[in-house]
Amino acid sequence: MRGRLIALLIGALAALPAAAQTVRGVVRAEGKPLPDVQLRVELDGRGRDAGATDAQGRYAIDLAALFGAPARATGDLALRFDRPGFKPLARVLRVAEAAARPLDVALLPVSGTATLAPEEAKKLEPLVTRVGTGPLVLVPYDLPAEALDTTAERLNERLRANLERLILTHVQAALHGVDTSGLGLKLLPVAGARDAAQLRAYGQFVNALAVVSGSGDKAPDGADVLVSSSYVIIPRTDAFQPPLVFVDDRVRANLLTSPELHRHLSKLWGRITVLAIAVRDLKDAAAIADAGERRAALQRVRGYLVAERAAAGPGNEQLLPALADLIAQIDKELR
Repeated sequence: MRGRLIALLIGALAALPAAAQTVRGVVRAEGKPLPDVQLRVELDGRGRDAGATDAQGRYAIDLAALFGAPARATGDLALRFDRPGFKPLARVLRVAEAAARPLDVALLPVSGTATLAPEEAKKLEPLVTRVGTGPLVLVPYDLPAEALDTTAERLNERLRANLERLILTHVQAALHGVDTSGLGLKLLPVAGARDAAQLRAYGQFVNALAVVSGSGDKAPDGADVLVSSSYVIIPRTDAFQPPLVFVDDRVRANLLTSPELHRHLSKLWGRITVLAIAVRDLKDAAAIADAGERRAALQRVRGYLVAERAAAGPGNEQLLPALADLIAQIDKELR
C-alpha cells in the first residue's frame, strides 16, 4: 500500500499543471498557413485523433482533456501531421518541451524536388530527433573513390568524422556556455548528393540543425581533389531566411582518407555552423514569454555573432552579409 502511495505521489509531482497541458502551434507550407491538417497524438503509447488545423493553420491540443488525465511532464509525446498532397510529418518530444512554447511545423508537398521517397522516409524515421536538439547531418557525397583506390563508404565516413571534428572544435571555442552536446554530424542512410531543396527535405524530416552534401573530382594535375559542398541551414525565423552556403575545399588526394583531413578543410565550416545555431537560438528566444529573459537571450546571441563577425576574414564573403543582417535584426528587437 505504501509503495502504491509513493508511486502516486511521484506521478502527481511529475504532472504538469492544468495551464501547461496544451500544445499549440501553426502548420505552414511554403511559408503560408495550412488549414485542414489532420492531427494525431500519441502519449506514452496511447493514441488519439486531435482534430485539424483551422483556416490560419493553427492548432491547440489539450492533452489533459484528450487523454482524460493530466500528462506527466516527462511523458513521451509523438505528434503526426497529415494532409492530402503533403508529406506526413512526425515530431517526437517530451510533454514539458511541447507545452513550453509554440510548436510550429512546415509540411512539404509530395511532388517536386523536395520529396522523400517512402523507402527513404522509412530509413530516416529512427533518426528523427527531438525538436530543437537535432545535429547536423551529412548526405553521402559523390566522390572519386575508384580513382583514389578506396570505397565511397570509407571516403564519406572519413569526411564525416573530419568535418565533425573541425566544426565542433570551432563551435566549442566560439560559443562559451552554449550546450553543444547534441551537435555532432551524422551520416544519413540515403544515396547520392541532391539539390538544396532535397537536402532541406531531409533536414526538416529529421529535425536537423543543418544538412551538408556535395561532390568531388580530381584536379587536372591528379594530386588534389576539389570538393564542392552545399550547407543548408534548417531553422529559420519569420524575419530571417538563412542563405544557402557553398563551401569549396581543395585537398591532397591522399588526405581524403587521413585522420588529419580536418586540418586542411575550410574554416567556413565552423563559422557557418555558428550562424545556424544563432538562427535556432533566436527562434527559441521568440517563444520566451518573459520580456527580460527574452532580451537576455537576444543579447547572448548578439554577443557571439559579433565575435564571429570580428574574427571572420578573407574567404568568408558569403557569411559576412548574413551575420550583419542577423545582428541588425537583433538590434531592431532590442531597441
